Amino acid sequence: MHTFIRKVGVFGAVALLYFTFCFCYNLYSVSYGKDSRVDRSSVLIVGDSHARYGIDPARFSSADNVAQSSEPLAATFWKLEKLLPMVRPQTVIATLAMHNVSGYNDVNFLESPRQSVHFRRLHSILNYRELASNFSVDYKNLSRTLFEEMVLLPSTHHHAYIGTFENKYGTRTLDPGVTIAKHFYDHGQVSHESPTMFSYLDSIINLCAEYDVQLYFVRTPEHENYRSRIPAYFAGVERKLTNKLAQRSVPYLNFSSIDLPESNYYDVDHLNARGATVFTDTLLARIHSI
Repeated sequence: MHTFIRKVGVFGAVALLYFTFCFCYNLYSVSYGKDSRVDRSSVLIVGDSHARYGIDPARFSSADNVAQSSEPLAATFWKLEKLLPMVRPQTVIATLAMHNVSGYNDVNFLESPRQSVHFRRLHSILNYRELASNFSVDYKNLSRTLFEEMVLLPSTHHHAYIGTFENKYGTRTLDPGVTIAKHFYDHGQVSHESPTMFSYLDSIINLCAEYDVQLYFVRTPEHENYRSRIPAYFAGVERKLTNKLAQRSVPYLNFSSIDLPESNYYDVDHLNARGATVFTDTLLARIHSI
């Protein structure tokens, strides 16, 4: 019996030392590691899939697109907190549409499968105090993710929060039903605006001002089938958003109703490769005219 207990104790001590080593190694990698995909570019493009598929960094003289699908404004803020000191861009372009300030974003860290995706992407840049204060959180899933990413194995790959531009080809569907329901409805009822997302909007503005970075919020083109189905409630939210940005002297470039042929759309709220080229050139011309 004593031999068994001694073996268990030795195994436990070895496991503890191993997990401690892994945690320290990963913590160092998180703190001091740098992803080679991000250079010191003049323009940093952030946001969700509207930026990821719609704004082509190759059309700029010096730009990186680090956007990711379904990225909430909170994640964009935490990402900028990490990247602005490293990249030191002159300009940040962030996509912003009505769904970005919808209550749909408030359960990103609670509802499956979204919470798992966000925890794995963001584990190295999450502000855990803000997470606990501002969101409902699936702590069981979060704990499991942190153990797997920070304790189980040593790794230098802690930059899953960095996205990249991706071309989409062809047109998949122009039926807005599923997308509208996801963005603007909660169990059949119209979602309300998210005060939390509006707060992170302010945080992004303040952070860019702190680093003396020119910030542009951009609403990318949306197909008429999608725009016409956005609940009327969000017309008031749009006015509030527009007024807020005007008061903060932040340009809001709204291209949601720009006239593009259907062949430029991948689906009702995303551009395909052809549309991204056309739109990015239009966006650059608009920025240069300001």
